Amino acid sequence: MMPSIYRKLYFWNQLHNHQYWEKEKQEALQKQRLEFIVKYAYKKVPFYKRIAREYDINIDEIKLPQDITNLPQVTRKDIQDNPESFISQDTDMKKLIKNRTSGSTGSPLIVHMDQKALDYNHALLLYYFWELGFRPWHKCANIRGAETKKQLWWKAMLSTIRKDISTRADLESNTTSLINIQPNVIYGFPSYITLIAQQLIEKNHRLTNTTVINHGETLYGWQREIMTRAFSERIFNMYGSTEIYVISFECEKHQGMHLITDAVFLELETEAGEPAKPGEEGNITITILNNHSMPLIRYKIGDKAIRSEEEDCWCGRSWPILIKEIVGREDDYFVSAEGQKVSSKSLDYDVFYSTKIKQFQIVQKEINRLEILIVKARGFDSETEKALEITKEQMKKALHNDKLEVQITYVDTILGEKSGKQKAFISKVASPYIDTYL
Repeated sequence: MMPSIYRKLYFWNQLHNHQYWEKEKQEALQKQRLEFIVKYAYKKVPFYKRIAREYDINIDEIKLPQDITNLPQVTRKDIQDNPESFISQDTDMKKLIKNRTSGSTGSPLIVHMDQKALDYNHALLLYYFWELGFRPWHKCANIRGAETKKQLWWKAMLSTIRKDISTRADLESNTTSLINIQPNVIYGFPSYITLIAQQLIEKNHRLTNTTVINHGETLYGWQREIMTRAFSERIFNMYGSTEIYVISFECEKHQGMHLITDAVFLELETEAGEPAKPGEEGNITITILNNHSMPLIRYKIGDKAIRSEEEDCWCGRSWPILIKEIVGREDDYFVSAEGQKVSSKSLDYDVFYSTKIKQFQIVQKEINRLEILIVKARGFDSETEKALEITKEQMKKALHNDKLEVQITYVDTILGEKSGKQKAFISKVASPYIDTYL
């Protein structure tokens, strides 16, 4: 059996080479892996065997990828209700590795994988970091939550100089530490990296040799702008999950997000269940191609994205750009008086991104009650206060709710979730079990 470290390097080398293959060759490999994992799952995994019986599916008659929509989607609840039914009958449960999702919506998930699948996930991270110029001797800072266990993937990426930055530690101390370290790479949640960037700007300091890789949250345009002022132009967005560490990524050309077709088959579907058109928003459904112990076929991961207008990129990589941008999770929505979903972007006003506001969070506590939490920055003045008052009426219009009570509360700090993530927009109506911490 190949040792784990060699297998990671083998997978990384594959990814590095496959990114420049002709599209037809990439598509053929993805089709081959998709056919294998789907047929394997429906013959070896209890959940899919039951689904085949209930839906009268003869998996040998399914032509892939064109017939994949004939298979039902899998939801997070399906897995939570009976997680062991997703484990292949060929798998020894004792040898599986457990990964836990952050549970930011109040519904954490345990994902099982074997060592080979974990090595592939590590190789995906190594591949992306390497493409952005990371080398083992570079200094890396990892933004993590206080509850996060030691990040073993650093070892997997051969990093020799690394620093963990806890989101629960003092912000100013963390910023000073980064100034002293002068990291080549910062990897973390955009909400917290933005806070660090604001601190750097206040100190008139710029880390010009730092590459910033954002993950785990939606990266907003205003956050990227603040980071650029504090670091450099090398601000990147990566989309992945606990289930599959890297799904798509932003390259140096910033044209959108490349999909790693070796690792995943991705669908974008509108609320009506139709394939999203270029420029249209859709729900992300993925089929993971590298985890045979716990196959996830047409897994509705809970995120939304806008489909790209152009699939080709100037960078020369052949991985297609299917996603123009990640716009958030399905629960990143507020609820109007009529019970309709309203995107958080409708409440995304310029005043919140003033240098006079350090942090903000908008929480819809009830259908008719909304609270805006504000942490003041230096220079907060009466003009900023007036601008915030104006947003009250704007929010009533955005949510079509004349009865909406909007309360502005000034606080000293807004803590993130236990995972270290921090949501700027929260609806307790749309997602009642989500964690909030003040």
